[in-house]
Amino acid sequence: MDTSSRDPSILSISSGDPTGVIMISSSDASSRHSTPQLPTAATLGPIPNAPFHLVNGNIISWATSDGTNPPVVPTDLYNGSYDPVLPHDDRYQKYLEQVGTYVAKRVFGYTGTPYFMDGLPTGYSLYCHHSQPKSNDKPRTDLYLYGPKRIGQKTKMFRSPNEFTMHAVWLMGGGSNNPSLCKCIRCGTLNSQIDINNRYKLKGKRHKKHHH
Repeated sequence: MDTSSRDPSILSISSGDPTGVIMISSSDASSRHSTPQLPTAATLGPIPNAPFHLVNGNIISWATSDGTNPPVVPTDLYNGSYDPVLPHDDRYQKYLEQVGTYVAKRVFGYTGTPYFMDGLPTGYSLYCHHSQPKSNDKPRTDLYLYGPKRIGQKTKMFRSPNEFTMHAVWLMGGGSNNPSLCKCIRCGTLNSQIDINNRYKLKGKRHKKHHH
């Protein structure tokens, strides 16, 4: 498929078309189109029967999705606290890169170049939440990912790429076919993201604050 005429700001987020891979625009185009380092026998197989056919260059299509239809949105979406984050936004692309690079290593054994997920899983939506902390005058913004059916009604979202990453690994391993295997903070047995970061070598905080 010729992708040269595609609008690079648009991504397909349908997991039903694993071959419909498109390239994404970036200020560093070489990192988005570079040839991935081929894995050696020692690095292959972090997940048995990994779906290698879903990797095209440095773009990874989703194996499955547990997203809702229609997509879940914040209950207070229309009060001015939330803005949708769309594919052309740098924050959206960085989200895909952080998750994709970890999935490439954990699921497929690929290293040596940034990888990007091919959009979000079907039924997922990314939002920027604006808040005004009481402790100071500096506004705060956080990216919240909504969509999965399985997590609790009270939370309903992942509050960072780190919180979502192990859920993404689970989706790439078959998702709903093995629900007990998800290791994310919403589904797994660990209730501390710091503990998950340490166990699975994720980016982010690795040490808990100690109060004297």
